[in-house]
Amino acid sequence: MTSSTQMCHCDSGLDLGECCGPLLQKKATAKSPEALMRSRYSAFVLQDFDYLLRTHDPETVSEFDVEANKDWAKSVQFTKLEIINSSEKNEKGQVKFNAYFMILSSQEPKVHHEKSIFRKIKGQWYFRSGSS
Repeated sequence: MTSSTQMCHCDSGLDLGECCGPLLQKKATAKSPEALMRSRYSAFVLQDFDYLLRTHDPETVSEFDVEANKDWAKSVQFTKLEIINSSEKNEKGQVKFNAYFMILSSQEPKVHHEKSIFRKIKGQWYFRSGSS
């Protein structure tokens, strides 16, 4: 699934094996909301929906429509992740980002702007919700 010589999909500038790879492979957990955001972006690129479900807050995971997200992910090509800012305080965190992608059917470039909210449960970060 991952190669340590492949650049990470999250645009960190690190190899996948040094960045999101260990999180996706259950060898590590995200140490910050930004690290979790980056790994979830990589999971979308790789269509790893098990990871997306596993890192979604148990209180809001029922709001995640797996099939709709799978269909959407198959219809686009991700091109860039841009972190605008991130913060954390105690068990709460947020990340503002732009995810750039192209719609495959039309080759139309798009950007998704989001503010994601995270919370830490028993030492582990989870994605809680996002708003545009």
